[in-house]
Amino acid sequence: LWDGLNEAGYEIMNPAVSEITEAGPESYKMFADTWEAQIFYKKYAPGNAYLVRVKGDGEREIVFLLNRDKRDDYKIAAWRIVK
Repeated sequence: LWDGLNEAGYEIMNPAVSEITEAGPESYKMFADTWEAQIFYKKYAPGNAYLVRVKGDGEREIVFLLNRDKRDDYKIAAWRIVK
């Protein structure tokens, strides 16, 4: 997961996972309370999906929506800076 972010040029200084929760039917609202977000969420977060909060230096906090692909590898389906 981190390799893909680094390859895209995004860095999180001193990342630490602060919370992991199972994604529920209303979790799309964490990203946007719109029908587009709801449709995206239904398509890319079926079943084994989790919301992972990561904190880095400087009070930055990011929420990732992770799901499993066909090989049971976790993939980042969406992410949002919340602080």
